[in-house]
Amino acid sequence: MLHPIAVISQKTDLPQDLLRAWERRYQAVVPTRTASGRRMYTDEDLNRLLLLKKALGLGHRIGDVASLELDTLEGLVGAVQPAEVARPSSSPTTLGAQDNTTPLLEQAWRAILILQGDQLAQTLDQASLELSLRAMLETVVIPLLQRVGDHWHRGELRIAQEHLATAVLRSFLGTQLLRRRLQLDSPVLITATPQGQRHELGAMIAALNAQDCGFDVVHLGADMPAEDIAAVAQLRGACAVALSVMHLADGTQLLNELERLRRLLDSRLPILLGGAQAWTALQLLTSTGRATGFVQLAGLDEFRMLLGELTHRP
Repeated sequence: MLHPIAVISQKTDLPQDLLRAWERRYQAVVPTRTASGRRMYTDEDLNRLLLLKKALGLGHRIGDVASLELDTLEGLVGAVQPAEVARPSSSPTTLGAQDNTTPLLEQAWRAILILQGDQLAQTLDQASLELSLRAMLETVVIPLLQRVGDHWHRGELRIAQEHLATAVLRSFLGTQLLRRRLQLDSPVLITATPQGQRHELGAMIAALNAQDCGFDVVHLGADMPAEDIAAVAQLRGACAVALSVMHLADGTQLLNELERLRRLLDSRLPILLGGAQAWTALQLLTSTGRATGFVQLAGLDEFRMLLGELTHRP
């Protein structure tokens, strides 16, 4: 059976730009073409792409595995069925957490379902008083965002419920950012989302974690052009930039923004990528040979470890 690229993209959860890049640069798969030039993929192509994705999730580089025979790939990652392959660990926010239910999480969720914004705000405030910042984020805020995202994608949440949750959480996280006291001479971290990325809650969570690790955080918000991010990083003498990438509706625009930012920043300044599409964004950069200086954030522990390394840089 033959499949157009849109179907392959949906089945593999790989953006079409990345599929074209893997074909052009590595010949990972070479689809046939219709008379009008449309790419058509076989079931074997689909299986191969799923295996390649699994291999990358295990830490292999696309350039090292793209030319492997199918049986070699299967031996490398273990024989898998398409439905068993999932995107490497990521989350709807900058940092991952398990949805281990807690009373505060359930209270917050009920408030969203019945559209009680004040009740949601009170529950979040209660969590901030009863828990450490890290525990609050890991057991309430991040699982709540994951649950909202999961139910939204399944069509089980109204637009009003999703918007209310986002508005209250944005207000709450913003207030938390303003409450944190800084020490003199703290290292500076810039947080934002690139131009075209309008979901900033993940970047705000990253900002709070960095503050908790002793950083002076400059949170620029959503949809920031590369030129502005770079200008602020230079003005404030930042040691790193952390970006949240949540969607890839236009992978070309995102790739252009990230490459532009990399050119504008000091080559020694790392760009940390988090969010649901951070892994895919990094693969797009790798496919063009421009991933140097970018680091994917896979979870809270790794992020805090990276922040610790940044504080010890000369």
